[in-house]
Amino acid sequence: DVSGNVWLSPAGTTSVTLFAGWVNTTSATQPSSTDNSGSSQIAMAAQTGGQIGLSTGERRINISSTTTVYLSCLGTFTVSTAKCFGTIRARRVR
Repeated sequence: DVSGNVWLSPAGTTSVTLFAGWVNTTSATQPSSTDNSGSSQIAMAAQTGGQIGLSTGERRINISSTTTVYLSCLGTFTVSTAKCFGTIRARRVR
C-alpha cells in the first residue's frame, strides 16, 4: 500500500486553478482513469498565495521484484511560479 501527501506553494501573484497529486510506478504519469486509486485532484477558483495540500489516497501496488514508486504532482497556474513538494509512504501487506 503506497500513499502520499503533496503541497503546492505558489508565489504571491501566482493564480492556481488545478492541483493534482498521485503515486505511480511510472515517473510523472498520472494513473489511468480505470486505476484511479492513489490519485487526487482539486479544481478551484483562481487562488493566489499560500500553500495547498492534498492527500493522494492509498494505492495497492503488487510487485514481485524491486520497483521504484514515484510521487508526482501537477499544478495548473498562471502569472508567476509555483513549487511542488511532498512525502511518500509505503507499507508492505502480508
